Amino acid sequence: MNSATTTSGIARVDPRTLPEYVPTPQADFTKPEVKAAFEQALRQVRSQLGSEYPLVIGGERPKGEKTFESRNPARPSEVVGRFQAASREQAAQAVETAFRAFPASWCGKTRALSSRGSSRFNWSVRIEPPGWDPTGRSTRKRL
Repeated sequence: MNSATTTSGIARVDPRTLPEYVPTPQADFTKPEVKAAFEQALRQVRSQLGSEYPLVIGGERPKGEKTFESRNPARPSEVVGRFQAASREQAAQAVETAFRAFPASWCGKTRALSSRGSSRFNWSVRIEPPGWDPTGRSTRKRL
């Protein structure tokens, strides 16, 4: 088989033909101004840890039935934020609002299953990019 042969839609690649990986830094931390800007950004983010965040449904910011905490997995004692837990009604309202706002971006199959009240899919929402197929195959035409 040559390197252009495909298996399950993925072209085979000989790793020996790939260039050596060299990480490209996004910022040069040896420059004092870059390091200072980064440290200031970290201070700003740290000052916001533990904040409470609302739901956002159609531009409104309702409170949920209760809140839950998101914690830093590297430091479990550190609360990253407190978030609203939406009620079933709020979740349904959010999904319907999103369908109206982005009708072409949502998977019609998931919406159809949801509207029939299937408990398995009732609260499952997926955003799928153009050319995506649930089977994992690309639906884009090859040129």
